[in-house]
Amino acid sequence: TVTVQVLDTNVAPVLEPLPDRVVWEGDLLTFTALVNDADVPADTLGFSLEPGVPAGAAIGAARGVFTWIPVEAEVPNTNHITVTVTDNAPTPLGDSQSFSVISRALKLGLNRPQRFANGDVSFRFKGTAGRRYLLEGSTDFETWTPIREFVADPAISTLTDQSSAAFPWRYFRARAVE
Repeated sequence: TVTVQVLDTNVAPVLEPLPDRVVWEGDLLTFTALVNDADVPADTLGFSLEPGVPAGAAIGAARGVFTWIPVEAEVPNTNHITVTVTDNAPTPLGDSQSFSVISRALKLGLNRPQRFANGDVSFRFKGTAGRRYLLEGSTDFETWTPIREFVADPAISTLTDQSSAAFPWRYFRARAVE
């Protein structure tokens, strides 16, 4: 009689490379860290971030979804971030990948215009919290038409002009209202 005992061999999970990224102040940076694990049956994997990440940066422990919205105090900057994945085997194995995130500051006023297929135009707006502003549009830089009056939030705001489709060219400004 011969007894054969087959032992499970644990193979370390492997994170796919994480490319460097750029994010603007107030914008959400999100992605999912992808991993390959050759173990059958598959191990349960856990994700984490190494110390030194910017405040507010997080990764979902179970799914590896990274999220971060840089705030004014964190821009401009280059952040070096390391993601780690570890399996739940009796002798846990893991992998780490590092990447850089360049966080860019928005200037006061209108930033990063974007025109949509339906003709709408939106902007990121950074102003003084609590101050009143007026978004205006012009086709000639002489006559300015009010589009929207608003009070700046403490955070970055998104402003949208839904009448832009009527104008092949349109210029915008936001000015403080007393």
